[in-house]
Amino acid sequence: MKTRAWKNRKNAPGQMQDSLSFRSLSRHFTLIELLIVIAIIAILAALLLPALNSARDKAMAVRCLSNLKQQGAGFLQYAMDNKERVPCSATPGTNGVHYAWRLAIAPYVGTKAEKKYLFNNEPEARNSIFFCQKSNRTAGSPEFGNNSPEASYGLAYAYSLHVGWYSTNPKGCKFLSDIKGKSAAETILTADLSDLSIGPGNIPVCWSPDISDPNVVGNRHSLGINLNWADGHASWMSNAVLNAGKNADINHYWRIRPDGSPTSERE
Repeated sequence: MKTRAWKNRKNAPGQMQDSLSFRSLSRHFTLIELLIVIAIIAILAALLLPALNSARDKAMAVRCLSNLKQQGAGFLQYAMDNKERVPCSATPGTNGVHYAWRLAIAPYVGTKAEKKYLFNNEPEARNSIFFCQKSNRTAGSPEFGNNSPEASYGLAYAYSLHVGWYSTNPKGCKFLSDIKGKSAAETILTADLSDLSIGPGNIPVCWSPDISDPNVVGNRHSLGINLNWADGHASWMSNAVLNAGKNADINHYWRIRPDGSPTSERE
C-alpha cells in the first residue's frame, strides 16, 4: 500500500504537467479551424457588402434629390423677385462659364455667392447643394476632374426649347410665363449631369437626348436621373424613360411649348 501510494504521489507532478500542456494546446486554433473561420468571414462579407453598397447609393440618391429640391425652391424664389425670370447657365458676368444660375440662386438657398462655394473643386463647393456625392465624371475636358462640383448638376438645355444656356440679360431668361400647352411639372429646370457625356463641348448643362448621343442625360442613380422641375418638385426618372420622351417627342421634358414655337423675351 505504501509503495503504490508513493508511486502515485511520485507520478502526480508529471500527470499535472501533462494536463496543463494539454489545456494550453487546446486554447489554440488548428490550421483547419482557422481556415474555416476565414471562409465564414469571407462568405458573410460577400453577402453583406452588396447590401451596404446599395444602402450607401440610396443615401447618396436621397441627398442628391434633396439638393435638387432646394435648388428648385431657390429658382422659384428668384423668379418671384425678378418678374418670372430664372437665371441662365452662363452670362457675361461669369465670362461665359456655366455657373451663373448657381450664383443667382445662392442667396436664396443659404450659400455664399462665390465661385469657391458653387462651382470650383473646393471643399466648400463639395459640401454644398451644388454637388452630388455620386458624381463620377471621368471623361471629357481636363477641367472636369473626377467628382468635380461642376460636373454634378446642370441647367436644362436643348437649344431654344428650354431655359437657356447663355443670356446677356443679368436677370436671366423669361421662363415660367412662357410655359404654354404643357405642365410645368414636366419641364426640367436643373438635373444630374451624365457621367458619360455632358454634350457638345463638354459644357456642364443638361442636354436633351439626340440620335448621335443618347447618353447626354443623367444615369448615375440606379440607371436614372434626379430632376428639378419647373413647378418646384424634384423626382427620379429612369434614363430610358427620359430618353424616350413623351408623345413621340424625345425633347418633351425640355420643351417650353409642345409645338416648339419661340418663347417671348429671351433676352
